[in-house]
Amino acid sequence: RATALACAIVDIVAKIAKRLDLALTCRCGVNTGEVMGSMMAAELPRYLMYGDVCDAMNCLEAQGVPGCTQCGEATVARLGPEWAMTDGTITLPNGKVAKTKIIDPSDPSNQKAMCNPQGEGGKELEELLERLSLRPDLDSLCASMRPDARTDTVDQSVSVRR
Repeated sequence: RATALACAIVDIVAKIAKRLDLALTCRCGVNTGEVMGSMMAAELPRYLMYGDVCDAMNCLEAQGVPGCTQCGEATVARLGPEWAMTDGTITLPNGKVAKTKIIDPSDPSNQKAMCNPQGEGGKELEELLERLSLRPDLDSLCASMRPDARTDTVDQSVSVRR
């Protein structure tokens, strides 16, 4: 489901960019594996995740193709055959090169897979995508966005650039 959500984020940003007539792109990285985590502060909790899997995920996003989601090998092994993917590579912090797969959310096969992530939660994601894509107030939201915004970083795994 994380891959479907990452693709949905990229797809939604592309739709907003089209409505705003801006050269706005987004890329996501998805990786699977064991991580360590800690909670920082009690009143306004923030969570810190770390480990080799997180380092690789950061590389997946940072070295990704704009408008696409890049997945690590462990994630790809869990995806079904309905996903259309192309080969990619990333260079890890230790200098090693790792194989990846790149998913273009605009590919019709991936549009279908996004709304049926191996049968779990597909209906909810499909409804969310429909609401975000067809909401009447999306136009007013887009109109209120400042066209002079440079870069917004949502988190370490998703960057939006203009």
